[in-house]
Amino acid sequence: MGNLTLNITENIDVSTGGFQYNYTTTGNNFDLVIPNVDAFNAQTMNITSAFTQVAKFSSGATQAMGTYDSAKFKYMRFRNTHASLTLTLQLSDSTTNKQVNYKIAAGEAMYFTSLVFDCNASTTAASDDVIQGTQNVTGLAATADEVQIKSSSGTVSVDLLIAYDL
Repeated sequence: MGNLTLNITENIDVSTGGFQYNYTTTGNNFDLVIPNVDAFNAQTMNITSAFTQVAKFSSGATQAMGTYDSAKFKYMRFRNTHASLTLTLQLSDSTTNKQVNYKIAAGEAMYFTSLVFDCNASTTAASDDVIQGTQNVTGLAATADEVQIKSSSGTVSVDLLIAYDL
């Protein structure tokens, strides 16, 4: 079994005044280390402006391209390689009928270490009114069993990595 190690590097260079900030999360105390990773799927997909299913999760599923055992999930990362177009990444839970959308801007990446997500409404009923200063989430509400992605327009190339245990 292997470990997946995630390092994050921050670099801010403010030309006016010559201020610069650098930080890298390397070393035993700062890295995100995900143990027991036996396999991964790394690929580049062309995504259009219609939702495309990129992963399906279910408990006890036989590992196959695009289908994963949710109990053995470890990590997933999506990177938008386009210079200007955005992506919408959707996690959905068909059991509790909930979903959540995330925007991935041009050149940015998003990663997940869990399939559990929060949301404030089902997909079949309107959410409650939002009142500033209050929360409308009552806890860990859903577990993703599907990931879909669409582009804001045109075709966008997306790099994805899904790591799992066997």
